Amino acid sequence: MATLTSGDITVIVEPSGPTADDIRRIRATIEQNEQFRAMVGGSSFRVLEVAFPDTGGELKRRRADKLPAFRATVYDYSEQRTILIDGKPDEPSRWMFTELAIQPAPSDQEFSEAASMLGEGEEFGVGLREGRIIATRPMPPILTEEMEDGRTRRFIGVQVLGDKGRSTIEILGVDPSTGRMLRFAERAPMRSHPSNTGTCGAPTGANQPTATKGTPGEVSVTIKHHNRTIWTFNAIRPSASSGTNGSGIELRFVNYRGKRMLTRGHAPIHGAQTDRPPKNLGGTICVQNFKESRSTHFT
Repeated sequence: MATLTSGDITVIVEPSGPTADDIRRIRATIEQNEQFRAMVGGSSFRVLEVAFPDTGGELKRRRADKLPAFRATVYDYSEQRTILIDGKPDEPSRWMFTELAIQPAPSDQEFSEAASMLGEGEEFGVGLREGRIIATRPMPPILTEEMEDGRTRRFIGVQVLGDKGRSTIEILGVDPSTGRMLRFAERAPMRSHPSNTGTCGAPTGANQPTATKGTPGEVSVTIKHHNRTIWTFNAIRPSASSGTNGSGIELRFVNYRGKRMLTRGHAPIHGAQTDRPPKNLGGTICVQNFKESRSTHFT
């Protein structure tokens, strides 16, 4: 708990909601769940995300045996399908499993592995290791290939940049289960070449750490005036915010003088702040606030 006092105003901030340890325990329980193991068999799979989309009520002080219901997103690479798992962490026998033919957004681990696979290959390996070329996230982040039976094979999009991030060499896809590359005749997928720029993709990263999507982070905030409670609410970091692709900083259960003013609100802002560029770069520093993370990029 942290307390900040300024004059007659006191702000109390207490940790709330699920923790990183809770997420790890849920992931481990999923992989050991008999119904899940029977469903995937010997398939290659990855738990992309464990989220808590809705608590269904007030967020009280967290107890280890009273975590809210979760939703886990799993991708089965062998069968090329998405599996959603919904339930309460302490009731695995009542979990609900839903199979979908959708392509969820890639996780940070998937992109890192895809970039590493490129680094192990002959064509891009030496340049990536020497720093002459770099791998960043493109748009679109997921590429697909239709299979004979109508399913779509998942590829993680990777944008290969040269000239210290100033020019695009190629946008391609990497199968995270096999390392096979999906490439295009024009060295980029369709609609990745806007008329006013080279390619669509994120600016070069500035090597600033940022939270992976799904990383928990929630606090309960109480604001008092002369020891009388004025505001209470829960604040959730972008990486744990609700929505398919996040929703920025999220507020829940906002009360003013004991009366509910807002059940849930979001600030899905994409902002930019420019500053003087480093001498070795030709652009400016652009601080972008994404809906599920915050990171600095060179542009």
